[in-house]
Amino acid sequence: GLKCMDDCVDVDDLDCEATCGDGALEPGEACDDGNDEAADGCDEDCEVEPGWWCDAEGCVPDADDDGVPDSADNCPAEANPDQEDADDN
Repeated sequence: GLKCMDDCVDVDDLDCEATCGDGALEPGEACDDGNDEAADGCDEDCEVEPGWWCDAEGCVPDADDDGVPDSADNCPAEANPDQEDADDN
């Protein structure tokens, strides 16, 4: 969860920061897979790694880095972000 400084008083003025690696996607994090390991889609700084696509559910491969997960990509070997994906959406 968010880690707040001890001097927080007013809810609107919280001086809080995200805790990367706790599994909770928080402001300032592109992903948070619950660990601080790299090479699993979400790196130790909670940034999405190349070749992956992440959302609040986790990270899945995106070999061509077009923002469409391979499981829904009609052509996972070639970047084509404007495509209709495998479920026609």
